[in-house]
Amino acid sequence: MFLPHELIILILLRLPVKSLIRFKCVCKSWFSLISHDPHFANSHFQLTAATHTHRIMFRTPISEIRSVDLEASLHDDYAFMLPEPYTDLNIKASSRGFIVFNCASNIYLWNPSTGAQKQIPSPPNDYYLNFAGFGYDPSEDDYLVVSVSYDSIPNSDDKLSHLEIFTLKANVWKETVGTTHWPYCSKIVSSYYPMVDSFFNGAIHWLAFRHDIGVYVIVAFRLTERELLLIPLLDDIHDHSNDIHNHSNDRDLWVFRGSLSLWVSGDHKVDIWVMEEYGVHSSWIKTLVLSIDAFPYLYPICCTKSGNIVASNGWIGLVKYNDKGEFLEHNSYDEDARGSKMTLYTESLLSLPNDIQKFAESADLIAPRAPLLWVFGEFISLWSRGGYDTIVEIWVMKEYKVHSSWTKILVLPIDFISTRYFLPLCSTKSGDIIGTDGSVGLVQYNDKGQLLDNQSNSHERGGYEVTVHTESLLSLPGEQDLPED
Repeated sequence: MFLPHELIILILLRLPVKSLIRFKCVCKSWFSLISHDPHFANSHFQLTAATHTHRIMFRTPISEIRSVDLEASLHDDYAFMLPEPYTDLNIKASSRGFIVFNCASNIYLWNPSTGAQKQIPSPPNDYYLNFAGFGYDPSEDDYLVVSVSYDSIPNSDDKLSHLEIFTLKANVWKETVGTTHWPYCSKIVSSYYPMVDSFFNGAIHWLAFRHDIGVYVIVAFRLTERELLLIPLLDDIHDHSNDIHNHSNDRDLWVFRGSLSLWVSGDHKVDIWVMEEYGVHSSWIKTLVLSIDAFPYLYPICCTKSGNIVASNGWIGLVKYNDKGEFLEHNSYDEDARGSKMTLYTESLLSLPNDIQKFAESADLIAPRAPLLWVFGEFISLWSRGGYDTIVEIWVMKEYKVHSSWTKILVLPIDFISTRYFLPLCSTKSGDIIGTDGSVGLVQYNDKGQLLDNQSNSHERGGYEVTVHTESLLSLPGEQDLPED
């Protein structure tokens, strides 16, 4: 059946990102459309905005990245190992499918769905402690990273701060006018905090302390206008704020049910406040109270489409409550008490303006792969990478030396991170396919191309040889017997 090109595009625009990535191997026109057409990527993002599934991404102490679908069970998570040199990264924030993270002394913007990546220069001052937020300016089609830098006050523990922004298109850091020796200091970030940024209503928001009068305020940086806005808190909220260093009285901003929100933790509970009318001081109202008797800490992160609340347990675990504040489920992903930096993100096909690179370039994964021979079952077989390294195709010669008997029998999906170096080795008697993951580990697919297992014994890639062998008692011709004792 023939389908018009326009209808095909309309169908593709309604598919999830994961499916589109796999469909790039169908034909050259689909590959070009999905990989390189910014209008298609933007249309897909806008069209699916209402149905976007938010995910949480975080790193464990063993350099494992996990991604959790907020609408599914917290136990239905996806884990993968980061290749060198990005194993020691710190996740900061996200916008439109892009993740901001720093690794060693470098800062990166990265789309984990497509691999688009860009390293940006470090700000003039220490960015690690002073990161404030990340967002998109639609008026300029530009992404901005915001950093707060501090100057110490002589004979005082207080600090003065000033604001710097990085614009991706200009590729420079600029200090915001009027913020030199600004009397607002961002909250001291605990290692337990999930570090979920609060981008809302076109502005990046964060909680700051005005040390000259001793009160907390909300600082908002409007990306389009490049200007700052101060939003005061109600006195009732101030009454809950005693010591920012005391975990029993933590507080932070987030977005809750379409409104800017503040949570305050103390007395074995978390109070959730929302600003019903943005920017209006008197519109703050307490909407919900969560009990935290079962957990040492509880830091709200986001609200799902169904109204459930997802929070961090202060370590490396997530907790889910329903819209009435009743406990639903909990899952711990690691017992390390150092916590983890988390961010919300949505999958997208979007590319960065200017200097688009590929996260896989350092591993030489962009060049086309020549097919390689192996034996699959009882047949001579070829395998090759396709779809921009998103699949491995397996062909067999069903009738030996007959050219026309070559048949493609299987397509294995290759995840960009966890199985990106997959190399087939052999097939089992049951039809499963065993291969190497490119490090000291093995990967197993079933006869339908579904991933069954991925066991890695090292985080280091390369540096070893592997072969398939069978055990036997055979001797070589002419081999002498060993002398008896």
